[in-house]
Amino acid sequence: MRLDELNAQERRLWDAFPQGRPVDLRDDPSPSDPVVRSEVVAALLLGANPDHDPGDRPALRLTGAHLTGRLDIGFTEVAVPVRLTDCRFDEAPLLQGARTRELALTGCVLPGLLADTAQIDGRLVVSHCTLTGPLVLTRVQVNGDVDLRDTVVRHPAGEAIPAVHARVGGDALCANLAVEGTFRLSGASIEGEFDLEGASLRAPGGHALDAYHIRVAEDFTCHPGFSAEGRIILSGATVAAAVGFCGARLSNPGDIALEAVDVTVGRNFDLGLGLTVDGAVKLDGTHVGTELSFRDAELTHKDGTALSLRATQARETDLRTRRPVDAVVDARNARLGTLYDAQETWPTDLRLADATYETLAFPLPAAQRVRWIRRTTG
Repeated sequence: MRLDELNAQERRLWDAFPQGRPVDLRDDPSPSDPVVRSEVVAALLLGANPDHDPGDRPALRLTGAHLTGRLDIGFTEVAVPVRLTDCRFDEAPLLQGARTRELALTGCVLPGLLADTAQIDGRLVVSHCTLTGPLVLTRVQVNGDVDLRDTVVRHPAGEAIPAVHARVGGDALCANLAVEGTFRLSGASIEGEFDLEGASLRAPGGHALDAYHIRVAEDFTCHPGFSAEGRIILSGATVAAAVGFCGARLSNPGDIALEAVDVTVGRNFDLGLGLTVDGAVKLDGTHVGTELSFRDAELTHKDGTALSLRATQARETDLRTRRPVDAVVDARNARLGTLYDAQETWPTDLRLADATYETLAFPLPAAQRVRWIRRTTG
């Protein structure tokens, strides 16, 4: 690329690249649009300006640019960190199959990001961004954290974030993430925590979160502020530490809101402390290392089974919901360990055939416990 073909903004970026100096085009006195062609960025990332001294650390650090054309570094190797802040993209960047040191997009607006099968040695950051198309992370491999905090991804017609079989070597930080469309993580592996606190996932009538057979080495957190419209699928998942939905709001009226069949949880599976669910909760065959709790949860399902715990196992089970479940609670063949319940919140239809518990945390007079038994229908 010839230097006399560069505009003023591109020349600033070109000159700053060898030493990794940041370029902030927001302080450019020119009233014109701060255009930087994506082909110039790609050329720098692929070694077009090797003019640096020993000890220099080349990097691309650009703020406030309007990136025209498509940034295409697919199936290439980028040896420098890339940090783009408050930039606007005309086209979705293409990183498919690329290998990079670190990629950080902060506060950017873009029509999508295609990074399937990419390998990132450090972190992948797409935070405080707005994407009007899918964020494609299928089979991506990230050695560090994936940071999607405070980002908005809109693709309601399909999969907004396809991340099937993604591999994350650190944490998946998704606090306050807002997704319209499906967030699909089936078969993914996260070596740290998966944090969805305050996130909003919307796929009414569809799958809001599909994390079938996901593996999480630390906590899976969907605590206060988390909300989902559509089904959440955790079936077959393995979470080494705890799963938490305290204070969350799940909505899939007339259908299953939370499907967590055959899940293995190392410590607590907390579905209480203000959780509200409009739809069914299905936890059949799930194994919980310590406590499975629905304390102070509100479960609403018009017809059929509101809570299914068939063949579920836990050392402790807390069924003290906020108010009685006005539908079926099915715990047939369950192993409930120490059972916490309260007469004022007994469900209207409780099914306990072949279920066992080791002890009742709050013994009641025999006559009251007989009334509990009479509520069971099989």
